Amino acid sequence: MIDIDQLRTKQAEFEGARQAFKKDLVRLETERQNFIKRFPIGKIKQMSLDEYVVGSKSGNSFCYLIENRLQGLGNIHGATAFKFGIYFGKTQSDPKMRYRFTSKFGKTEDVAFQNVKSAILQLLETVKKDDLDGIRNNPLSPMFKGKILSTYFPDKYLNIFADEHLEYFLDKLEIPYSEFDDEIAKRKMLIEFKQNDSVMAQWTIFEFSKFLYESFGRPSRKEDAPKELKDYLESKKDYPRLNDVQAEFINLDIIPENVQWGQKSGAHKPKVTDFEKENKNNKLLGNRGEELVFNLERKWLLDLKRRDLAGKVEWVSKKDDSLGYDIKSFEENGAEKFIEVKSTSQSPDSNANFLISSNQYSKAKDIKNYYFYIVFNAKSKKPRIWRIKNPIQYENNGLTLIPISYRVIINTKI
Repeated sequence: MIDIDQLRTKQAEFEGARQAFKKDLVRLETERQNFIKRFPIGKIKQMSLDEYVVGSKSGNSFCYLIENRLQGLGNIHGATAFKFGIYFGKTQSDPKMRYRFTSKFGKTEDVAFQNVKSAILQLLETVKKDDLDGIRNNPLSPMFKGKILSTYFPDKYLNIFADEHLEYFLDKLEIPYSEFDDEIAKRKMLIEFKQNDSVMAQWTIFEFSKFLYESFGRPSRKEDAPKELKDYLESKKDYPRLNDVQAEFINLDIIPENVQWGQKSGAHKPKVTDFEKENKNNKLLGNRGEELVFNLERKWLLDLKRRDLAGKVEWVSKKDDSLGYDIKSFEENGAEKFIEVKSTSQSPDSNANFLISSNQYSKAKDIKNYYFYIVFNAKSKKPRIWRIKNPIQYENNGLTLIPISYRVIINTKI
């Protein structure tokens, strides 16, 4: 997560702009309320085609108002009018003005419009059930879905719709995510970040999104990005899609100190891999390792028929990285376990060499069921994960702790 001092500084710098924005927000909220009065949820079913489409003779249609009049509450320009499912207009290849619609909604304009209306009503209905999967499966375009939800439920849904913008702000706030997370999950992460902050929890969602754009700007196009960002984007290509990954647990032996490498016939000294150096150079590696462990823990519990526990596994470091562990999971009997994840792109024949903080060391000593999960081959399609339960028990018996820094305190007087 972003450093709290840096966050507070940005919030203080934004305060003047926030106060000025409040005046605009009154006007924008009036526009939103007028839209809701014109198109209340209960009357959408009776809405006519011309009342809906952009490009019709009416400048007060559902699509025109939500895209243009309410642009200050979230911009959905940039995509074609096909994002609405059906519209009245022309295309580059066909200059004739007529109703146009996407085939997934039907083969005629009337059928398509009825299906679009049904999709809007279904989308709004999912909010009552807090059904995120229902939102995901809704056939409306992601950008249009986001704008509808933030317009009708502005206290709950973030008014940022472009995926590259969501990723940009998650990166700026140092909130981990993966390519497995869609726009819905990313908006939820940002909302949770806002609500968990004592300052921003008092803001409206519109003030929060204004803060993000005022404080961090907008993402640059990839071709205009500095070399470091290009390298970051390119490095993401090194990782296979999460759906293609088959991670599994492995068992390794810890060799006591009195056994020297090469002592046995045919033995060889394995490579020494500095995991922490890898993670500093590539934060994506650490995030991928944690994500793999999070998903594999849930799968392991599901395989044990403990669906009740699988749903409670938490990737806690996404919200708070000061706990001394990354994942909170469960044993088969329901006992909690606490997992610190270390990741490497190297194979299991490497000699594990990584840093732990004093906080992690204290947790490892004091918490029952504390684990190190070492993720080998973290960038591959077949990662291997080694679980070490209560690792400090092996101290001076195969696990060596080497102090590498000291806190300096100097007493002074004038």
